[in-house]
Amino acid sequence: MRTTKRNKDFAELVDQLTDLSEKDFRESIKIAKQFRKALKMPLIYVGGVMSRENAETALAEGFDFVQIGHALVRDTDFVNKMKEEQYHSECKRSNYCVARMYTLDMKCHECDKDIPAYLKKEALKYEQMWYPSSKH
Repeated sequence: MRTTKRNKDFAELVDQLTDLSEKDFRESIKIAKQFRKALKMPLIYVGGVMSRENAETALAEGFDFVQIGHALVRDTDFVNKMKEEQYHSECKRSNYCVARMYTLDMKCHECDKDIPAYLKKEALKYEQMWYPSSKH
């Protein structure tokens, strides 16, 4: 592929998004808006939609759809609960669900009653990285 200024600009934006803490929706939507502005095709906003407010913000910024992942793994009724204006997912994004999705059923460690103690401890460690003020 020929390297162009546009390719470099997009690569820099992708790097910025990758470097963000996964919990920082406000910062990621700012960067994602640059993609929306530059591309004239349907786009799906992916990354940290944990509330109705997040979804509405992404749609208002011109994204055609939003992808919801972690919040649905944590609570399969999440979309119905989003009808309540102030509802926010309780997911702490430890990525335990992602780590096991290729070998076991995809499940949140908060909902997994059979999780070994050492894995629970590891998941909580990652939650503390993303949400240092959380008490467990």
